[in-house]
Amino acid sequence: MKYFTKEWFADTILAAMCFQVRKTAKASKFSEKYYLSLYKEQKKWFVKSEKFIAKHNKVKFDLAAAEAAFEANYNENLEYVKANLPENILSRVADVRVLALGSAESDIVDDITRFCGQVNARCERLADTYKEELATLGDTIGWEKLNTSTNLLNSAIELCEWNGNNFAFATSAEYTEVPCRVDLIDAKVNVCDEGLVGSAVAAFELLPAENGGIIFSALCQKLDGTLIEFSAEAQGIEVI
Repeated sequence: MKYFTKEWFADTILAAMCFQVRKTAKASKFSEKYYLSLYKEQKKWFVKSEKFIAKHNKVKFDLAAAEAAFEANYNENLEYVKANLPENILSRVADVRVLALGSAESDIVDDITRFCGQVNARCERLADTYKEELATLGDTIGWEKLNTSTNLLNSAIELCEWNGNNFAFATSAEYTEVPCRVDLIDAKVNVCDEGLVGSAVAAFELLPAENGGIIFSALCQKLDGTLIEFSAEAQGIEVI
């Protein structure tokens, strides 16, 4: 069974939605005036943040690009809320545009929190089941090797290559401060989506294979947010 799928990743994002919604009584009634003032306020804050980042990175600030980025982000949030919240919550929202800007009345926020809690519980149950399988693998290949693998693999992929019958990829030190190289011994690659090099490892899993080897799978995210996958079966794994 594959645990950390694209659906699992989507659930982890959905589970965090409740932390991004503020309670406000103003959202209890439809008000075009309130929506416009909230939109203007958030747009101003976003542009200010982008200007600060540009100054910090010593690059020219582009006001039009910043405003366009805010509008695109808002529209994405709006569609996300519509697509992912259950109808029994959405039907009671006075103005879904306000919710997309991160504000809702108290009862709605409480319901969103309960819903996100249910999604999070589903993610945690999956993670717990995976840990049980991982314990079995640790007994098989050795806990030292397994711990090294799980501590170093959360980073960006810089290289993928075949070395004889072994498949290897290297990760950068961008997130962990420690670069590493993973060698899959006598490997058979089952899935290798395009764009793996340059993507960030969002999650990976090591599972025992039926033939006594291991199954290594990675869920990665490209700079544009696209999720891609890698999966291989091998007789062993070495992490350097």
